[in-house]
Amino acid sequence: MRRLAIALVLAFACGKKDEDKPGATPGAIAAASLKDAAPVAKPAQGKRPVPISPEKRREYAGHLKSGRAHARARRWGEASAEFEKALAAVPMDDRALSELGWAALQAGDYDAAEKANADAVRVSSTPEVKAASLYNLGRVAEAKNDKDRAAALYGDSLALRPNKTVEKRLAALGKQAPAAGPEQGTEDTPCKDPVAGPDLVCGCLKKIEPYEEGFAVECTIGSLDDIADEDLRIASVTLGLGEHAFYLAQKGAKGWSVIGSLGDLYEGGVGGVSNERDEEKVEEKTIGGVRILWYEWSTGGHDTDMGIDEVSTYGEKMVALAVLSGAKEPPGVRMHIPLERVYDRDRLGVAEEGDLAEVKDLMTPGLPIHREAHLKVDIRDDGMVVVVLTRGQADDALKPFLGTRRLFTPAK
Repeated sequence: MRRLAIALVLAFACGKKDEDKPGATPGAIAAASLKDAAPVAKPAQGKRPVPISPEKRREYAGHLKSGRAHARARRWGEASAEFEKALAAVPMDDRALSELGWAALQAGDYDAAEKANADAVRVSSTPEVKAASLYNLGRVAEAKNDKDRAAALYGDSLALRPNKTVEKRLAALGKQAPAAGPEQGTEDTPCKDPVAGPDLVCGCLKKIEPYEEGFAVECTIGSLDDIADEDLRIASVTLGLGEHAFYLAQKGAKGWSVIGSLGDLYEGGVGGVSNERDEEKVEEKTIGGVRILWYEWSTGGHDTDMGIDEVSTYGEKMVALAVLSGAKEPPGVRMHIPLERVYDRDRLGVAEEGDLAEVKDLMTPGLPIHREAHLKVDIRDDGMVVVVLTRGQADDALKPFLGTRRLFTPAK
């Protein structure tokens, strides 16, 4: 089952919990520097976007308004046409993409709905828009009778924006909303059956369903930086244009298998989105007689919303905690925990104030916005992990990570 990855930093950016109609939106994923596996080139940062003319901005706002009017009247074909015209004025705009995806879904054009909403998820740094687009993708999956994928997408949507409509849809599938917290490293882990060698791990990972239909999945596997262990490898899998996932593979008594996720990346390059990822620290520890891997990486990027002359910049440092041997539990990546999160949103400054009159209702109030939080993670000899806030403020997206929970049970 394929799931769309979500950059957790975007959840940190979310400052409100509305219960808007999930499909109607108001407006990251991340590659590591690997020793042997082919590195993913970093995107260029700091390039100033080409300003949109006042005429294009008015054209965008007019078509968006008209499309919403058609949608309210349930004229889905006309709504789709207007949202497409809005996108012609401001290409890859996340709001117009999401609303096009909803209109196409209602019109029964599931392929168009899938593409528009998937693009909206990729390019949006606004949690409400991303969450709505994930919900829309879930509805498309339901329409195609793929209930497992629909439930996964609804869960991803709820992780960004609590919403009763999404919760009810998930419950109707006989599923519960996933509990928030750090225990996510082994969720949906592929290729857990042992194979004879690391190259065969890649052979298995190449069979993962890609993010884009017809895309040829690529995989490279190499050593972890700063770790000489012959029984550990990191696999870098390209699942779509700019879409990458990273997995930890370990050699056990029966062969090599994937034991969990080490994060992901959407590089961007379209829609004003640019993301990058760096491996920060890889360290093996023995704690309470148990062999532990501490894998730390950072992600960062920016997202320009030209239609409303705003830009978001964001950064996050994460750690994946893997139990390798010596515990009562089998080997596996047990937790992903944020160590740092920073989010800023401000006016981009390439439009004159008068140019923005037509999009006032879409603009983010209270700019500039700055949020940050820093956490400390300690692993005790008894297998408990203690996470505390050391600086900044923990919002609802971070609070579930704080506190004490079990990483492993000592064998003795």
